[in-house]
Amino acid sequence: MASGYREDFERRLLALVRNHLDWVDEEFPHGYEIVDFVITWEDFYAPTPDTPLEPWEGGPYPGWLSSGATLGSSTSFRTDERLLEDALEHIRRRMHEDENDEGESEEPAGSDE
Repeated sequence: MASGYREDFERRLLALVRNHLDWVDEEFPHGYEIVDFVITWEDFYAPTPDTPLEPWEGGPYPGWLSSGATLGSSTSFRTDERLLEDALEHIRRRMHEDENDEGESEEPAGSDE
């Protein structure tokens, strides 16, 4: 792992959570409670120094392997599954809304307003 990478990842993760909690604080000023959560990410693993590379492998990370991880705070995989299904539905709904808004809005791309 490159020097400082873990600290940078932890900073980015905490910044993302804090940003969302700021929004939740404004939307629900009378209180809320977060019970369970799921974190999913994509990662890449460097090959060992003696790993033979194919002639076509190149780019900035030749031979690296793509992977991912999903971690949940619940003791139940069913809870994790429900949270992930709800998240996927939310993303699909937002994508559909964005597709419908593209031709109707003067807002710049990526705007949530």
